[in-house]
Amino acid sequence: MIQVNYSLMYQSTHDMFGDTGLIPAADAEGMGVVLMRSTTSGVCQRLMRRSFPKELANVDLDAFLLNYALSNPLVDCALMSLGSDADATWTNAVSDDVDGRLDLRALHRG
Repeated sequence: MIQVNYSLMYQSTHDMFGDTGLIPAADAEGMGVVLMRSTTSGVCQRLMRRSFPKELANVDLDAFLLNYALSNPLVDCALMSLGSDADATWTNAVSDDVDGRLDLRALHRG
């Protein structure tokens, strides 16, 4: 098993265009893939809210980012900070929404 940084902002561990990087290499070796910083530690959220404050006022960017990371078919799980019962409930709801997953390969092909 490996634990790697992977998110919408940090895609170097799995380049979907060339299907290269640490994540596909680990998968080829039969290793599990555990993610950290799936929601970018708040960096993407701050950037997006500063750039589009009105448009994103009611958007759950954390859910979007976690769903993006979990949409990678080579990912087995994502570690999240669970400081409260509400955090655990929210994380479970997002991770359980399998029907909401994105087809990342199609997205990257255009």
